[in-house]
Amino acid sequence: MKMITVVTHGDKENGANPGMTPLGFKQVAALRSLLPEKPSMVVCGTGQRHLNVAKALGLSSTSFSSIAGNADSMEIVDGEKMVILADGSMVPIETYPAVEESIPSAKALLSEWPNGTVVCSGRPFMMALGYFNNAKSGAAYRVDVYDDSSFVANLLVGQGAVDPCLTK
Repeated sequence: MKMITVVTHGDKENGANPGMTPLGFKQVAALRSLLPEKPSMVVCGTGQRHLNVAKALGLSSTSFSSIAGNADSMEIVDGEKMVILADGSMVPIETYPAVEESIPSAKALLSEWPNGTVVCSGRPFMMALGYFNNAKSGAAYRVDVYDDSSFVANLLVGQGAVDPCLTK
């Protein structure tokens, strides 16, 4: 068995490719003690808020993956669930199947990453692992990956909330 730690971004700004707010930085920095002392690998999503997670944790990314998170952002705009693309365009969430499409890749990456990996990510990555209605922001998850590629993820600490955009 190997252990992977996933840290989701904290409170974020609105708009295209948002970064974390000062509150988000505090939420994530508070999770540092839950990480392996010397991570074997630091995988970072490609959005600004994922890069902010690594910064808040005092880590340098050794690998980047859009499966761990991308620049697109999900928000509620005028009462409707929308995705804000990296260029600022908005599309209805029901036309954006990215989370569902990433499920096989997210599960496969768990098998490939070495023991002690830290993933700087967002809630959609946890959703791709099956945690649809309880993926929290500003959270740390311990993911135990077994030799048969099965896994169990447990929330260690969640500083933020479940995003209403991401619940089914």
